[in-house]
Amino acid sequence: VDTTIDFIQRREAIIEAARNDPLNCGFELECWKEAREQLAAADELLILGGNRAGKTEFAAKAAVEVLVSKPGAVVWCLHSSLPSSIELQQPVIRRYLPPEWRRMGKRGQVANVSFTVKNGFSEQVFVLPNESRCRFLNYTQDIRVLEGGECDLIWCDELVPLNWLETLRFRIVTREGKLLITFTPVKGYSMTVK
Repeated sequence: VDTTIDFIQRREAIIEAARNDPLNCGFELECWKEAREQLAAADELLILGGNRAGKTEFAAKAAVEVLVSKPGAVVWCLHSSLPSSIELQQPVIRRYLPPEWRRMGKRGQVANVSFTVKNGFSEQVFVLPNESRCRFLNYTQDIRVLEGGECDLIWCDELVPLNWLETLRFRIVTREGKLLITFTPVKGYSMTVK
């Protein structure tokens, strides 16, 4: 009986750690290892898959890993519209942030991680204590918002227009960055996938 109780307590502790800190203690699908290897070997990675296949989880975790491990990193996360960014992308990025940074608000002259469920991250950007910055953009914006940026990682989720993709490729060159595209081909083949 004591062995069973001990096992259950350890199991519950592991589940709680994964819930509280998925960046360091969370579960990873086996295919994520291959995705990491391919992203390390190439400048761009396109991940296709069905709904709830884990694409968003992988991309969010990869983005936060860059933000946490590389002080001063710049990550852009793009989605089809501002409402879809707030509802579908920003909460997942927030969940992967280290617990001590997730609710910090504004601290000092650098760090600012302010989030509400209704509006997402304040002004669609946050800055971590290590000076890494994550900005949320969307395809309904004028494409000129991309000009001049230099990024360590860009994550495009769903239906990125081809002209945006072509422009974003120039944003990763100077920092030897990576371009990650996640897409559920609900309506089939697109020019971006081609």
